[in-house]
Amino acid sequence: MLSSHVTLVNESTIPIEVAGDFENHSTRPDCFSSAEGGIVLNGNVPRVFEVGAQDDGPVSTVDGKDFLIRDLRVASGAKIIFKDLFNNDEAGIGPCTEAQHVRNLILDAQAKITLDNCRIYYESLSKHPSATISALGCGEARHVQDPEAVTADPSGLNKSRTLSIVPPVGSVAGGSIQNAIRVTLESLHHVNPPYSGGQSVPFTSFEGQVRWVGPPTLYVESSASGIPFYASRLQCAPHYHDWSTVGLLHVTGSAITPSSVYEVENVAASCMGSEANCTAVSEPLIVSTTRWGDVRTPYNPPDPSVQPDISDVSALVDKFRNAPGAPIKARGILAGAPGNAFGEITHEVLNVDFGFSHISACVDAFRGVPYPYTIAACP
Repeated sequence: MLSSHVTLVNESTIPIEVAGDFENHSTRPDCFSSAEGGIVLNGNVPRVFEVGAQDDGPVSTVDGKDFLIRDLRVASGAKIIFKDLFNNDEAGIGPCTEAQHVRNLILDAQAKITLDNCRIYYESLSKHPSATISALGCGEARHVQDPEAVTADPSGLNKSRTLSIVPPVGSVAGGSIQNAIRVTLESLHHVNPPYSGGQSVPFTSFEGQVRWVGPPTLYVESSASGIPFYASRLQCAPHYHDWSTVGLLHVTGSAITPSSVYEVENVAASCMGSEANCTAVSEPLIVSTTRWGDVRTPYNPPDPSVQPDISDVSALVDKFRNAPGAPIKARGILAGAPGNAFGEITHEVLNVDFGFSHISACVDAFRGVPYPYTIAACP
């Protein structure tokens, strides 16, 4: 046990091994020095680790934080419960009022940690696939910084059936990290003015639901140009990925419908398994889609009531001819894969040269035919 004035100095390359509870009852963080040393937590029966630093939320660095540990390793098979049982900062005890800051959090095979209404903030996380992180209440293991936000397509051009975004690089200590990209279906297919050829399909029952950006795949604009681009489909389950080499990403899926609004967030790897309650999430990016068939945004003239017009059809003819200045696939592809019940833009659609079916879909939209596709439900 560390009592109120006990000094702990640990700057050796050899870590301190703790087989029992780590009882930090110190009110003197200036007497604790492990920013250049490590601690290994052992034991196959549940042990308690007392967190003692004030929980200030996300910060730019762990440097200067009380009771900082360079390397905190949970050994193979160890079961550690992190709790706040002592008023270390003398500011009172409550859920997530105190935390533990580490440079490197290392979870070996079969290691199990539980964050009981407290947080671990780390600069890097090394987690064996068999290791588990559980959370109670507001408990979290999270990166010391909030994840960087997803940014918008630099062109500023929205699409009819695609969300174009730039995932953050997420650089940490010279390396890269894996995050997930969450898409919330905020407002779906509220067409104004209504289609002249009939009623639009109502998708309000899907509003508020969540989808996740799936693995990115590399495609080309045409076999002649060979110009590459990345695209992903939405899926129901989170997908954690190193997005550092992707750049501009075009996101498709049955839930990407015209005349809609989406909220796109970057979710930290520390949220894996507890995404619904995790707060290690970036500020949202709001992305809208254009009216069905409109591939030439911004509007020219700037009036959505006359979109799409014959110039949209003409632009897609240019794309079919692979003419210079034609819209990219992400803007021009309207029709889904043949035989796909939800009309999704799948690999089979993106992997071939631009076809006449998309021109035909734009002609239908020009004539006022409503958006013809539906949304796939998640289990």
